Amino acid sequence: MLENLHPPAPRQGRCRVRTVASELDLDDSQRLWDAINDSNTWSAYALSSSLSKLGLRISVNSILRHRNGGCSC
Repeated sequence: MLENLHPPAPRQGRCRVRTVASELDLDDSQRLWDAINDSNTWSAYALSSSLSKLGLRISVNSILRHRNGGCSC
């Protein structure tokens, strides 16, 4: 029955988190990665909202997708 069960192919496309981080200077990029990787301090919603106030647009879904390993990273 499950002979044809295979893992999904790696996602193609761009990760919004990685794209935004690559556009920032080194210090800001590191701060972003630290926040992305700190889900105990930053919920996806709080992080998306705070970044938006600073002029950076990363959706809650993009943050969650990255944190859960569902992006192209």
